[in-house]
Amino acid sequence: MTSSGRSGRLDPRFLSLAAVGVFHRAKSEAVFHGYRIPKDTIIIPCVYVSNHDPRIWAKPDEFYPEHFLDQNGVFTGTGKNVPFLIGRRACAGEGLARMEVFLMFTAIMQRYRVSLDPEFVGKEAEILKGSLGVLRKPREHKLVFERR
Repeated sequence: MTSSGRSGRLDPRFLSLAAVGVFHRAKSEAVFHGYRIPKDTIIIPCVYVSNHDPRIWAKPDEFYPEHFLDQNGVFTGTGKNVPFLIGRRACAGEGLARMEVFLMFTAIMQRYRVSLDPEFVGKEAEILKGSLGVLRKPREHKLVFERR
């Protein structure tokens, strides 16, 4: 799996914190794409699979900026990347989560130069592959924080 590309930035589809979304229960029997779903069936949305579906993504296992750009190179957001799920069942805290991560990241970057410990340089893809259970966890690594 290649999670970084020519620009060195990471494809957000590889960074989903959770492999699955919040569990749901079918309130009534339903048919979805030809599959019968009985009432009270537990439904587990799989974020990882949605973000790596080759029917949606031209190059599902690579960082490929064109996934998120229109023909003029303008960011589209596409709506295909679903780390917080979609619709009525989407994460209610998405806006707050994005804001908090932005503020925390900005505060760190204003105060420190952050780099990968030299011992781990060249192993970025392996670190990011990490382990995937209920939550994604990167492999062990060290970062260097130098005060600006």
